[in-house]
Amino acid sequence: MGEEEQILIGIIRRAHGLKGEVLVESYTFDKARFGSLKMVKLKFQKKADLHYTVSASRTVPQGILLMFDEVKDRTGADALRGAEIYIPISERMPLSEGRAYYDELAGMKVVDDDSDEELGTVKEVMPMPAGDVYVIRLIDGSEKLVTSAGEEIVRMDKKKREVRVRLLANFN
Repeated sequence: MGEEEQILIGIIRRAHGLKGEVLVESYTFDKARFGSLKMVKLKFQKKADLHYTVSASRTVPQGILLMFDEVKDRTGADALRGAEIYIPISERMPLSEGRAYYDELAGMKVVDDDSDEELGTVKEVMPMPAGDVYVIRLIDGSEKLVTSAGEEIVRMDKKKREVRVRLLANFN
């Protein structure tokens, strides 16, 4: 059996200080989550992935400062620059009711909220400044873009793996 799927939670930007701390740019919605980390996988551009034990974490205005048991000085910390930080997907922070991660939305059934007719599936979700845009693959094979900023997305149910919509009329 293979290793559990991993998710990206941050990237190491640079060394910080002389004792092996690194500055991390967080890719998570809750920076406090770094405080509960025990073990992470670091993925590098030009060398093998390695597991590191997190020994300390603190939040600063520039991001997150992490220390690893395996890194004792600035030279060791400098060697981690650019490494991506991954954790097992099972350690991902839970979201509140009615919310889902983008990868959870992909493949969900799309249902018309008024008629209960199945319209297709969510192909992907694209984050945009004004709100997420859902790419819906309709049953006929065509695609429709739907924004979460409007009123077309009614609700999402992770248990049913379903997104309920009220699509606006096409203006041809």
